Amino acid sequence: MSLFYSKLLIEIEKPDSIECLLNYMSDGRIENGKSIEPETGRFFEAFRRDENLPNQITAYDLLAVTFLSIRIANSGGIRPKSVEKLFDSEIQKLLRAELRHIPSSWCLESITEDEFEVVEMRSSNLFKILDEEVGLGRVSKYKLLARKRPSLYPIRDSVVEKLLGPKTELWYRNWFDSLRQDDAKVTKILRKIRNLDGFGGQISAEVKTRVENLGLIRVADIVIWERNHLRTPKKSKKVLPT
Repeated sequence: MSLFYSKLLIEIEKPDSIECLLNYMSDGRIENGKSIEPETGRFFEAFRRDENLPNQITAYDLLAVTFLSIRIANSGGIRPKSVEKLFDSEIQKLLRAELRHIPSSWCLESITEDEFEVVEMRSSNLFKILDEEVGLGRVSKYKLLARKRPSLYPIRDSVVEKLLGPKTELWYRNWFDSLRQDDAKVTKILRKIRNLDGFGGQISAEVKTRVENLGLIRVADIVIWERNHLRTPKKSKKVLPT
């Protein structure tokens, strides 16, 4: 049993997992008498879903990524120059050539080992293009691929990585293996969370639909992030002497 699997199982088995999922996907709530602003990430998958071309990265995809706290800025986000390169016709052709080998219907919990090897190979090629040709940062790359294949590519950010760790190039492999261990125990738990099993409260039809449309790995990501993001200390900025 891997450390990654053990940590993932501990997180999703906590009794407040459904609450964490609904808090994230809701349109705001009152907590301890205070109004809590809704998370913009609740629209990440659903934004312009009908216009989401599976084998092409579009402006809608880029906008969807900004819902996950990725800015378009000269520093600390996606640089304007990288945006320009991302939509260059030759770069787009390279990206389409890789994405078309990864069926949009694939889910990480149900693909075979052979299919996963295809995912690994094509992912490596996609990362190389987005890194060397476009100049995207690591977190931006993971989130952009998660937008194109939300049931296949788990998001990788500092909050979730810190909880599941350690930092490794085997991020996708760790998720793939964990979804299969112990007779697919993690997969079964995530399905129960997504189905809101045992939840007796009321939610709107809109929020319920958002939850039902989530991939299992996104359910896990949301639960872990919602529970822990306020506990993750932010890096302090160095103050230069004047």
